[in-house]
Amino acid sequence: MRAVIIEDEKNSQELLKELIEQYCEPLKVAAIGGGVKEGLAAIKSEKPDVLFLDIELPDGDGFQVLDSLEDIQFVVIFTTGYDQYALKAFKFSAADYLLKPVDIEELQAAVKRVVDKRSAANTEGPDTEKLKALINNIRNQDKSFKKIVLPTSNGFTVVDP
Repeated sequence: MRAVIIEDEKNSQELLKELIEQYCEPLKVAAIGGGVKEGLAAIKSEKPDVLFLDIELPDGDGFQVLDSLEDIQFVVIFTTGYDQYALKAFKFSAADYLLKPVDIEELQAAVKRVVDKRSAANTEGPDTEKLKALINNIRNQDKSFKKIVLPTSNGFTVVDP
């Protein structure tokens, strides 16, 4: 599985890449972007299965990255030093939300959930219903949410609020 990291801090980029390569065997870091523009270019060229996305970037934020994409065919794991964005990230159907400094066990657990869900879906990629909810929520963030994704012990459930 291919991963792209969008992170503005060089040390955090290198550390996350090293942790993924050492402790998350199914993933290979295909590209790293330092901001919205670099990140979008990396996503378009590498077509990742998993996106590790920081929220505060020098030329915008992680939510702008997602909003700029027509079709999202990857799972999003937010990585940030700010816990105040967690609720918003989950409202946007994030697969996980890791606080920096990234804990190895939490990283492994997040990647394992992604790999398990992908395997359960016969390697067809992320669930399209969840991605549609993510895209809809991003595009309508100033309006009320039409659907939200709630995690369950068996994956997730898409519900009307």
